[in-house]
Amino acid sequence: MWTTFTTTVRTLLHTPSAVVWTLVFPIVLATVFNFMFEPLRAQESVEAIDVAVLDDDAWRASPFSQVIDALATQDEPLLRAIPVNSTKDARSLVKDGMADGAFSIQSNGEPLLVLAPTDSSGNSSHSINRAILESILTSYLQNQSLVANVAQNNPATLATHPQ
Repeated sequence: MWTTFTTTVRTLLHTPSAVVWTLVFPIVLATVFNFMFEPLRAQESVEAIDVAVLDDDAWRASPFSQVIDALATQDEPLLRAIPVNSTKDARSLVKDGMADGAFSIQSNGEPLLVLAPTDSSGNSSHSINRAILESILTSYLQNQSLVANVAQNNPATLATHPQ
């Protein structure tokens, strides 16, 4: 067995393409990836996204506010919630660039997201923050719809079962 292995290795070493693809290419690729992703490793933490929230009775009664509070009160928060008293104040913060978006609760109880206009300067963090805020809202709405559908079609699924 050992003889077969050593003979195979010697044969492969006489083939230049095999040496390149099995030894040189992985080392070069690992080096390139190391230099490409070094800035991500050097970054100590994720910056919290500033988001305005319309702090009214509808907001405090909404389960969505609990989601936002949970994301804002972690050890490394994803969001920094800025409470405001009116939609005008929220839109002003978004327009002035003080917040990347604003959450409020509509009269039907559904959350609403107002995003800052797209950034023409090419700032990638702005686009990423917009995508994160959209993802938070979309995920919440999908989960809410799923739970409502399950509750309507099979309410026994949501009942707690003793272990």
